[in-house]
Amino acid sequence: KYWLGISEAKESEVLEMIKAGIDPKDIPKDKLAAYCEQDVKLTKDIFLKQFEAFSKADKAWQNMVINQMHWLKNVYRMSKIGLKLDAERIKTSIQDIEGEIEDLTDACIKFMSRVFHETVVATHTGLSGYDFNFEVNPMSNKQIETVVWGGKFDIVTYEEVGIYKTGSRAGQIKFKKNISTINVPIVLPHKGTMSVDSKTLEEIKTRGISKEFKDFLDNLLTLRDLKKTQSTYFVGYLEQADSNGVIHSEMKHVGTPTGRLSSTKPNIQNLKGDE
Repeated sequence: KYWLGISEAKESEVLEMIKAGIDPKDIPKDKLAAYCEQDVKLTKDIFLKQFEAFSKADKAWQNMVINQMHWLKNVYRMSKIGLKLDAERIKTSIQDIEGEIEDLTDACIKFMSRVFHETVVATHTGLSGYDFNFEVNPMSNKQIETVVWGGKFDIVTYEEVGIYKTGSRAGQIKFKKNISTINVPIVLPHKGTMSVDSKTLEEIKTRGISKEFKDFLDNLLTLRDLKKTQSTYFVGYLEQADSNGVIHSEMKHVGTPTGRLSSTKPNIQNLKGDE
């Protein structure tokens, strides 16, 4: 539309059918052929307009455009060739990481459960021991926020109260939802939002906190990093590889403000080194 100076550069019955979700193979061949001919003609007309503008530009600008065209061919080849993965090594690494994640999760849950338990005992809520019948989850920002900064936290428990006798759920166990609120004492002073992002947790580690608390923060930060590594660089990459174990990332030569080479779907320029 910009190059040809017309308001409706490409409108047709076929276009409306495609917009409506009709598969091209179900469109009559004569109509589809006419549509494609229109497509080719529009592409040619746009190219001629662009070439006309190119011809009138100064030499330096023309050279820049030509260089970018060469770059475009190169990044296309890079995308087509792709990145070969060592699938077996990745699968082994996933198993190793899963073991580390399990150990770190257990350590974090143990610390968090103790915090919740001590608060419950101190406030006489009626709950006792570490078994609150709710999931202590180190990946829950709300739970971490409560453990680190203090404050109120709702514990949701489900009490078995019988069996459904009628209806579609007949024979299934009936549960009653109970909510108990505990109030974890404030240990660290805070201003505004009680963030639990990595930067904030690293800063807290520099304060005069107990070794047990610092170990918990170390475990939590490592756990977060490992889960991201596992999902993004191991499981995620395997899922995006083709049958030959090759990732065909979309390489871009004009995708950043600075003009550096970048990649997406997935980003293969952000790989983590061996540690």
